Amino acid sequence: MKKILSLAIIVCVIASCSKTAENEPENQVSGGWELRYRTIGLNPTQTFPPGNGNILKFIDDNYELSENGVVKKSGKYLTLIDGSAATETCSTITPGEFEKRIIFMPDTIPPKKYYHIAGNTLKLIWGCAAVDAKTIEQYEKVAGN
Repeated sequence: MKKILSLAIIVCVIASCSKTAENEPENQVSGGWELRYRTIGLNPTQTFPPGNGNILKFIDDNYELSENGVVKKSGKYLTLIDGSAATETCSTITPGEFEKRIIFMPDTIPPKKYYHIAGNTLKLIWGCAAVDAKTIEQYEKVAGN
């Protein structure tokens, strides 16, 4: 009986570990990302050339946002799996995209920010399209950061 109980406890521990791993996305955001495009609401898309100094950098659990080479914001961040991007952004989201959310501390209030990484591209999306408040930013991974 003790062997069955021990086996049941081991199975439960292994199962709970795998569930935790599913809820914690890999830290793919690590490193430096330079802004290439930004669209806010119905405004025309802004394009940013390489070397523009608008860098979003992630090191361990810290982030740093620079505009034109000047640090404007920094702090802790965390990522989590969250499949509510379509609802939160009032948009149609391609399956497999924007299934992860990023929280920049201390900005824990809405809107929720979602991200998607494909190759060397990081996309962030937040706000609701229905009220012309959706923002999309696209970054490119930069070497040496």
